[in-house]
Amino acid sequence: MIHQIFIDIGKGKTYLDNPIYKKCVEENKKQSLQHKIWNEQMLNELCKEHYPEYLDFWNSFPHPFWKIDFGRYMLLHHAGGIYIDMDDIITEPIVLNRDIVTIFKRDNGRVEFGNNIIHFQNRNNYKRLMDFCLERNVKCKMPNNWKQRRFFYIVGQRAYHSFIKKELKLEMTNTIQFNGFDTNAWLFIF
Repeated sequence: MIHQIFIDIGKGKTYLDNPIYKKCVEENKKQSLQHKIWNEQMLNELCKEHYPEYLDFWNSFPHPFWKIDFGRYMLLHHAGGIYIDMDDIITEPIVLNRDIVTIFKRDNGRVEFGNNIIHFQNRNNYKRLMDFCLERNVKCKMPNNWKQRRFFYIVGQRAYHSFIKKELKLEMTNTIQFNGFDTNAWLFIF
């Protein structure tokens, strides 16, 4: 099952309003017989019904990006499968008998784990990741007006990268470099 999340962040009321998202979804559907696009209401219900211990945290998110990132961990723990960002296209067959961890190289040469394509065989790792995010939120000393940095640190890519390295103790040499195409279609709107 491929899971994707569409929440209105100014790129259209549905994913069909965005030609890049529409093309990516069409391409990714070719990789799987089962495909599900989650919206904000579906994620709100999932949190309320199956993860009430995170409901206060969930309801405190200051921007939809938070729900998109934390929501992917929640839905994968609940339903399993693979998560793919709306602007990514899988360019090789999906094999779910291994963990899938994507890596990318920053402009400064630093290599990091990305949370744009995610699959853990052990679904309990998603619950551990959710707890990791909650703990980072409690311990975060950044000012609230550092919106983008707080997002990345608490639930976004930086939190995911830290979880993979610190909690799962994966190193770059232990990963599968998964080939895909990222359109980089989004722009932060905080």
